[in-house]
Amino acid sequence: CGFDAIECPALVVQMYEDRLHVFEEILANTNLQLSGMLQKLNLLDRERADEQIELAANSARFISAAGKGILTVCHNGKQTEPMTDEDWATAGAMVEEIGQRCGEFNVDLCFMPRANRLVGTEREIRRMLASTNPDLVKLAIDTGEIALAGGNPQNAIRKFADRIRTIRLRDVSGSKRRPKVTTSRPGSAPQFGRGAVDFPAVGRAILDRTGVVSGTSCAL
Repeated sequence: CGFDAIECPALVVQMYEDRLHVFEEILANTNLQLSGMLQKLNLLDRERADEQIELAANSARFISAAGKGILTVCHNGKQTEPMTDEDWATAGAMVEEIGQRCGEFNVDLCFMPRANRLVGTEREIRRMLASTNPDLVKLAIDTGEIALAGGNPQNAIRKFADRIRTIRLRDVSGSKRRPKVTTSRPGSAPQFGRGAVDFPAVGRAILDRTGVVSGTSCAL
């Protein structure tokens, strides 16, 4: 496939937690390493905060046992109402606590903004970063999500370069001015590079910040 590593959904932990050797054999047979995992959590559920944090910590434990990698977390569920100060405090505290737990396993934590899901716009990203310790919480940029939130991925890369740990290259349908997803049906996304994201500009932004971003992934 041309890639050296793969990012897996956290579902892998449930599937292989008690049979890590099987997961390692799958990676070895495909000549891939584990670059990290994506964990979707409810970062606004105060009553289940401990449960959500433990889920993330368990994923970090698995990543560490499998060798190395980054844990990326994002909010699961659409956010239709404006965030209150209490919401920001809850989400920030949960993400920072997850960052502390990840540190116990020498795993880096990244928070990934998603359009219409808690944090998506540059303004919201800035507030989330201000609410968390930069030593514990890094940033994962998904070019598709930034575009869908009405932002400019290349500008976001430049603005938040000091916190970015990983970049996911993903395209979305629509024009450069009006990104959109026409359907959630598998295979409906535009051909990579032919959608709304300006990848040459994204590439230039990454090159401008060489040494800040340690890795990129391609999400198709």
